This record gives sequence, structure tokens and C-alpha cells, in this order.
Amino acid sequence: MAEPVSQDRLSQTASRLNGLLAGLAVDSIASLPARSDALDQDILTLIVQDMRRTADRVSGEIYTDGLSNVLGEPEFAESDEARRALKLFGERSTLQDLIARTITNSNVGGLQVFIGGEGGWEELRQCSMVIARYGVPGLATGTLGVFGPMRMSYARTIPTVRYVAGLLSDLVNDTISGE
Repeated sequence: MAEPVSQDRLSQTASRLNGLLAGLAVDSIASLPARSDALDQDILTLIVQDMRRTADRVSGEIYTDGLSNVLGEPEFAESDEARRALKLFGERSTLQDLIARTITNSNVGGLQVFIGGEGGWEELRQCSMVIARYGVPGLATGTLGVFGPMRMSYARTIPTVRYVAGLLSDLVNDTISGE
């Protein structure tokens, strides 16, 4: 900030902006009318800049494989919920949002578990995802994950995702270093 701001004022501003911005995409936030409070406007500008930087980092290729295998799970065999969830994953913006969350909230080697859509997507309330980042920080990173029913074997899935992310990190590192 251009000048010091008290913690009370920052907390009030955060509360007000969280209510205003909940669920909005970057373009919606950027198109909001200018705020009369200079602090609000400065923070909105920083939020838009940060969201765009994150979106730029997520703009690479997205590959999906095996999503149709989810339909073979007993919970989803005759379920419209599974079809809605798979349709949601067919939309690039949804996958970008998930990947952006992972990039924002974890380091390379970090792992996150999303259960029941974590309130973000009604279509995923019966599903879970185990997501991990891999690569070389600042040079080349990616995200991989496993999507399935909430009753998936977390004891097996979490170490598997962590292991594969580690292998991919090693591969990326070897490729970059020329080994």
C-alpha cells in the first residue's frame, strides 16, 4: 500500500470485499465500478493483477484421461451426478480454476484433497479429487490429479499421486538441466 493502514481497517476492507467478490471471475471484478474508498480500489486493482498473473500461469495445455472410468464406479453407474461432474470437467475454465487453486495454495510437491467439491461446485458434491503440483519452481510446473467418488481409497490414492508428482518433478528437472 502507498501508506500505512491499520489492521482494523484492513480487516474491515477484507470483510467488505470478500462479500462483494465471492464467486466472481477476474473479468467481473475488473469491470466493477470504481470504488469511492481509495483503499478498496487499490486492493481491487491488486486482486485483479494477481488473478490475471495466476491465470497466465495456468494457460498451458490441459490433458485429461480416464474420466469416463469414473462412470464404472458403483456410486456413479446410473447417476446423473457423475455425468454432470464429467461435463463440468469438460469445461476448460473449471479445470483452470482447480489448477489455479492448486498453484496458489501449494508449492511444488504439495498435495491437496478436495472432498465434495469443497463448496465451490455443486456438481462435485459426491466426488473427491487428490491434486498435486510437480516440476521446477519458477521454471516449469504442472498439476496432476485423481478424480473419483468420495469413498475412494485415500490411503492408496494420496501416496500414489505424491509419488507420480515426484517422478514428474524429477523428469522435468532432468529435462531442464540437460541430464
